Amino acid sequence: MTNEGSLLSVRRIYYRGKLNSCNYTCSYCPFGKKSHPTSKMRDKQAWSRFITAIEQWEGETLQLFVIPYGEALIHRYYREGIIQLASLPQVTGISCQTNLSFPADEWLNELRTAPALINKIKVWASFHPEMTSVEKFVRQLHTLHNAGIQVCAGAVGNPLAKNILADLRNTLSPDIYLFINAMQGLKSPLSNEDIRFFTQLDNLFEYDLRNAPAQWENCSGGRSACFIDWKGDIFACPRSKVKIGNLYRSQKLDTSLSCQRKVCDCYIAFSNLTNHPLHSIMGKGTFWRIPDKPLITAVFFDVDGTLTDAQGKVPENYANVLHYMAQSVPLYLATSLSVEQARRKLGKTLFSLFKGGAFADGGLLLYDGRNRCLSVELLPDVNGESAKITAHSYEGQVYKYSMLVYEKEQREELQISVYRDGDGITAEYKAQFDIIFMDIQMKFVDGMTAAEEIRKKDTEVIIIFITNMTQYAIRGYEVDALDYVLKPVTYFAFSQKLKKAVARIKNRKRKYVMISVKGGVFRVDVEDIYYVESQGHNLIYHTAGGEYTTAGTMRSAEEELENMGFYRGNKCYLINLEHGDGIQDKCAVVKGESLQISRPRMNDFMQALTRHWGELR
Repeated sequence: MTNEGSLLSVRRIYYRGKLNSCNYTCSYCPFGKKSHPTSKMRDKQAWSRFITAIEQWEGETLQLFVIPYGEALIHRYYREGIIQLASLPQVTGISCQTNLSFPADEWLNELRTAPALINKIKVWASFHPEMTSVEKFVRQLHTLHNAGIQVCAGAVGNPLAKNILADLRNTLSPDIYLFINAMQGLKSPLSNEDIRFFTQLDNLFEYDLRNAPAQWENCSGGRSACFIDWKGDIFACPRSKVKIGNLYRSQKLDTSLSCQRKVCDCYIAFSNLTNHPLHSIMGKGTFWRIPDKPLITAVFFDVDGTLTDAQGKVPENYANVLHYMAQSVPLYLATSLSVEQARRKLGKTLFSLFKGGAFADGGLLLYDGRNRCLSVELLPDVNGESAKITAHSYEGQVYKYSMLVYEKEQREELQISVYRDGDGITAEYKAQFDIIFMDIQMKFVDGMTAAEEIRKKDTEVIIIFITNMTQYAIRGYEVDALDYVLKPVTYFAFSQKLKKAVARIKNRKRKYVMISVKGGVFRVDVEDIYYVESQGHNLIYHTAGGEYTTAGTMRSAEEELENMGFYRGNKCYLINLEHGDGIQDKCAVVKGESLQISRPRMNDFMQALTRHWGELR
């Protein structure tokens, strides 16, 4: 990105003016009070100053979001300002939080003089059942939505308001996302029933229900995104208290100042985390809290293993989703079952939701009272060889390919090494593998002999033999083999054995990391790692068995060792708290070495270390 470390590198800005009043008096909000003319005037001046700064902007193109303490859009100067900002070529989009109490029709009339701007304007609308009705709120929102303005709706997840929130979801257009904010200050935690209910309304509710760990290294705040207040002071996000610059005084941002928060406890904060799942779910719409959804004209479902569970039944929540989807988009089946088999498995009611589909006894799409064959011209492109592809045809014409891809199916990342003979793997074996698939019959050193040598050096590695002679399977127990696979090896048999082995690894109390070094790879027990040191583009793992140098970043090491008792001392050291002997002269003492702890991290590190010591009692 150009202008890195400069304000001009920012592409997303949250703005909050001096306004601190609202026309609503919600019991859970501190800003439900009457407007004060003096503060309104100062807010108007601050808003005008901000608009002027954006008009003079020479950096990256901008997305803007107005997040007031109160209701902004009841004031004409805010509505006019948003139109003014939307008209700028450097502004690609602008949104505002609102309770929708402003005159929507009047604003649209103002916008109709510049219809091109409608595509730039978004609305984040909050529903407050204490102050308005579902009908009035939805009417306002649909007015904006039908005019072409992108919208989302939200509400506080109050357990006492479940009925009215369900009514809201049912009344809203299905293509409008309804988010539920976890309610703060509850006398007792949400029940499992409450959580299930709110998750049905908002399938992303779980992310708002729990705080996200603050990760300055993975935060776009202060880099490509920032929060600006009415004075022009710049912060990484609205929750950060660390000032990193000022819009009106300098174009430089002090990105060396990290956010001091331990958690990101609101949507705007954790949506800035570049590794947060929201980004893969909502895409480019994450900033607006409006899912970036492609236009869906039809949805195809398989039956076995997709709509049905292990007992061959369709779960109730799946059935509810199908009924909901069928209201707005045509549903079809794509299955290797016959029409009658699909009808029997789904039941008459569910089967009737589908317009037709591709079936084993005809591969027909049924619609408009006509039957048409769905043809497939080319074999799908599959990366890698670990895939089983089945072609389904009707009257000599292929209409569907079904694919079973192991790595995608299991979501496991595998690093594979191949040895042509038993002497190759035993020659310099250093306990570097989790799983070994071992053939029995090999030219120089047979598999059983190789396994015996491996066991002398590694008691943890999982060994699975591959053989065409079952008598060898009994000998496998002598080297503590987990299982064996008979030749010829089928995909299903192999996948089941691998699943079993992976499950065994995950259930182990001891945890390992794989460290790639020049000329090979080592498997290292996490408990044996004292600390990880970053030097340039390399990582040095200081362990009980010596030092291992590998290419990588501190961020990747943190991700791999997450929740394993490691804590970042500064940008150069990731310390295993298990080996932390104390703190002296602003340094962590680890196996007799003094590792510098940065000033911003000192308190948190001391707390983490003492908490770890307490857990060891």
